[in-house]
Amino acid sequence: MDETQEFFTSDMQGEFKGGYLPGTYNLQVFANGYPVKTVSITLAEGSQEQLVIELAPEVNSTEDFDQEAPSIELAPNPFGEHTTVRLKNKLQAHLAVLLNAGGQEVERYTVQGLSAFDIERRSKAAGLYWLVVYGEDGKVIGSEQVVIGK
Repeated sequence: MDETQEFFTSDMQGEFKGGYLPGTYNLQVFANGYPVKTVSITLAEGSQEQLVIELAPEVNSTEDFDQEAPSIELAPNPFGEHTTVRLKNKLQAHLAVLLNAGGQEVERYTVQGLSAFDIERRSKAAGLYWLVVYGEDGKVIGSEQVVIGK
């Protein structure tokens, strides 16, 4: 019997369309940033099987386990007069920009080499803002919602 290899695709819910002959199938799942996962499934006549396949991101070294994930933390948030921004594991941070709800720049901060800095209210109106942090290459490396209270 000739062995053929078929490629199946599914929707975002993981649902496959069509019927398959009884037998044992190897399902290979691959996605960018994840190692290939292969599972075997046996289909019986008239059966309806369900698979749950969990993908774990690729780990390039054991150093990844020792570090906290990069994050931007503000405390307090919402704030009245000032807040402190902590850049955790954002070593490549170069510039932070505070944007209003309409996306307009309100203030910019040079943060290269800093692990924390303060945002002062001054004349800023109460409301929702976004703090966007950029790396030296100008790419966004993180953002966080900022709320200035009344």
